[in-house]
Amino acid sequence: TQTDVMPLENFWVEVSEHGLLSRTEVDVPNRLGGINSPWSMMRTNTHQTVFLVTTEGKCAAIHSLSIPQQRQGEEGVQAAKIAPLNEHDILQGVFAIPLETDEAESKYVITVSRQGMIKRSNVGDLPGASAASFILAKINENDELFEVLLSSGNQDVLITTARGMSIRFNEEEVRAMGLVAAGVNAIKLKNGDYVI
Repeated sequence: TQTDVMPLENFWVEVSEHGLLSRTEVDVPNRLGGINSPWSMMRTNTHQTVFLVTTEGKCAAIHSLSIPQQRQGEEGVQAAKIAPLNEHDILQGVFAIPLETDEAESKYVITVSRQGMIKRSNVGDLPGASAASFILAKINENDELFEVLLSSGNQDVLITTARGMSIRFNEEEVRAMGLVAAGVNAIKLKNGDYVI
């Protein structure tokens, strides 16, 4: 298989504030502070598929080695140059799963929108690296994807809003849905409030 012939090497994937992607050469993250500190970072390896998720709920799956190594003084590359995304797409989440896994059926990806919609999908439903993007979560008009999380299948979710309202529940209360679903309401919002 692919993982049998490819050496296992760990590295960090970083996303800049402007949505530029890069990876470290070794298993050491770049500095966390200062002007050029990353907006998001994730430890992964050569045996994983990286998923890039936009604010519109669109997702692209690429092999982790498709992300170029960061050179001194460089920020990275636009997602549209290495993945089937458009230049105007705004990255909102990045996660990785193994190329080959027996545990896929017990893992879930959870998405939460600014307007309080939550969706839980089985990791086994996700396609592998491909030349086409897909919809991870259908996002309603006047809403945007806010958070993407990987879960073990039995974790608590805590959602908080800008006005200080919160709700906590076990993820099993949200049934698993297919990729094209929009999800269900996780929290009722008053006018002008949104998930943070």
